[in-house]
Formats: sequence, structure tokens, C-alpha cells
Amino acid sequence: MHRALVVSEILLEIFAYLDPTLLLSWPGKRWLSLAALARTCKTFHEPAMNLLWADVNGMPPLLGCVPRLHPLIYNLDRKHCSGWLQGIEPLSEHEARQFLRHATRVRTFSMAWDDEYFHLLTVLLIETCVFPKLRVLEWSDLRDTSLLHLFLSPVLRRCALLVFDSNLKSFATCCPLLESLSILTLAYTSDELSLLSDTIRSCKWLVDLRCPRLDFAVWKHLSNLPTLLTVRIEDNIDHSIDWDHLYSAHFFNLTTLTFDVYKSTNVITVMQHSKFPLLQEFQLVVADSSWAGAEQLLHALSLCNACETLQRIEIVVDDGDGDLPWTAIRHLLSFPQLRTMQFYYPSTLTMIFFWKLCHVGHTSAIWV
Repeated sequence: MHRALVVSEILLEIFAYLDPTLLLSWPGKRWLSLAALARTCKTFHEPAMNLLWADVNGMPPLLGCVPRLHPLIYNLDRKHCSGWLQGIEPLSEHEARQFLRHATRVRTFSMAWDDEYFHLLTVLLIETCVFPKLRVLEWSDLRDTSLLHLFLSPVLRRCALLVFDSNLKSFATCCPLLESLSILTLAYTSDELSLLSDTIRSCKWLVDLRCPRLDFAVWKHLSNLPTLLTVRIEDNIDHSIDWDHLYSAHFFNLTTLTFDVYKSTNVITVMQHSKFPLLQEFQLVVADSSWAGAEQLLHALSLCNACETLQRIEIVVDDGDGDLPWTAIRHLLSFPQLRTMQFYYPSTLTMIFFWKLCHVGHTSAIWV
């Protein structure tokens, strides 16, 4: 072997061409190549294994490394039978060490409908961090979150969840470097809303946030985060929010703001009491709204310090009544940097509005 291959920097540069997260070829081919490199020599073993297990989709690949479970995990005839793993004994302490040897290399993990495997991991301690190098977690399993704590890595950067779980309280201590948080399940109960509020306020370095509706305490916390760039709020339930204590929140670095809501009333109130001096993109998807509400929203946008930076506005209304008030045009003239505007609204007069706006001269792309 050439002496240059002993230099770790050179070896990693070569192995990067087999990185499963970068290659577009058939996954099985690159995995076989990395596995072959890992068996070549001791020098190749560690970097090849790190790349081989960097990106894992579900529990089966990791459990398949346990000799006792390998023929069961990859038995396609039994795998499609309901409850086929129920009678299988959990991992022993020795088998758990085999499992952890590979789990400690994982950097990206996607969990999807794998709860039937969870009973095999009961030997693992509650406080055990199974994936200490995990940076990206996507959890789309709605049925079991009892082992979510095993994935809360101290270096976790991105987390996407479809669930509410008591383990979310551990984000502040277990994941202090979290930058992107996405919680897609709507919060219905007061306990869920309280948990959501506590979780978000425990995150000090958020760059991107996607979640259900927020209370005043969370909104205030977000306005004080200098790292925050993107916020998307989703809540398709008709409810009222107590904004009596809402103050003038300054989101100094926020560039993209999206609302997907049932009604625009709360959105208008938030925009009236907030400042977005660097906002570039604004999107509203609303189930029910009138053009009067749309005009109020545009007026609020023109007063939130975003006039000099806003480049894109998109408003999507699923159902509404009334025709477009022509007075709305004057609010759009407040955005000299506006380049793209999309309005989707059940109104026959909308086309006339856009024809008029095209002749203003400062908007280069318009869709209806």
C-alpha cells in the first residue's frame, strides 16, 4: 500500500467519493464498495465503516448486524406477516454491544413505522445515548415514541417529528446545538401546547422552525434569537389566541415567514405588533378569508419594516367571499423590491387586478 494512503486526510478525501449521502448510483453498489474497503485492511476499516453507517433508514439494518437476528430481519417471506417479531427475545447485553458498535457511527437516521422492532432494545438503559454522533433525525412513526430519548444526541442539528412526547422536555439538555426543529402534528390539548412552548423556548440556536400555533411566550423568545431565519406556523383549527400581552417583537434577522392557518385574524394581529426589517419572503395559506382580510394583511405588511426588503408575497385562500378592493393596490406599491407575487383566490375580478398591477412596473413575476 502506498504511504500516501496512511495519511488520514488523503484517505478521507478518496473515501468521500463513496459517501452514500453524495452518490447518485444504486445504493447497494456503494454499500458493497464501502463494505469491501472496510475488510481490506485496518487502515481502511474505520473511515469506511463511518461512511457505511453514516445514513441509516430504520432499525432493520442495525439489528441485522446481530447474528441471531440477521436471518429473521432479512427473511422476506416472514417480514410481511403481521406480528412476526412478537415472539423474538430482546437483545442480550452482548448483542446490545454489537448493535451499539454500529449505532455510534450513525449521523442521519430516518424512523418510519418501525415500532415492531422496539421491544428488542429493552436492554438499553433509559439514559443511554445510542446515537452519540447523530446530526439529523426524521421521526415519522406515530405509534410509539417510548424510545425517542435514545436518539437525542448532544450534536443533533436537525430534528423532524410527527409526534408529541414527554422526551421533548430533554431537548435543552440533550440537544443544546439544535438548529432546525420541525413538529408536524397539531397541538390540541393544553398539555401539548405547554410542552410545545417549553420545548421551543429551550432551543437557543434555532435557525429554522416549523410547528403548530405559538403562544406569546414562544413568540417573544423567537424574537430574541439572532440565529432565526425561517419560521413556518401551521394550524388549521379555528380558535382564538390571547394576544393582550403581545408587544412590538423585532425579528432582526428573519428572512422567510409562512403561515398555514384556518383564518387570517391571528396572523394580521401578529404582523401588526411585530417588526421584520430583513424579511424577504412572506406566504399565507388560509382556509377561509375575505378580501377585506387580505387588504388588512397587506396593510400590516407595509407597516412591519419589511418594505425595503420584501421580494416575494404569496397568499392562497381556499374559500372566501367578496371581490377585491382596489384600495389594496396602494399597499403593494409600498414594496419597491417586490419581484414575485402570487394570489390564489376564488374571485373573477382577480385577473383584472393583476393586469393593472403589471403596469405599475416594479413587479417582474405574477401568478394567479
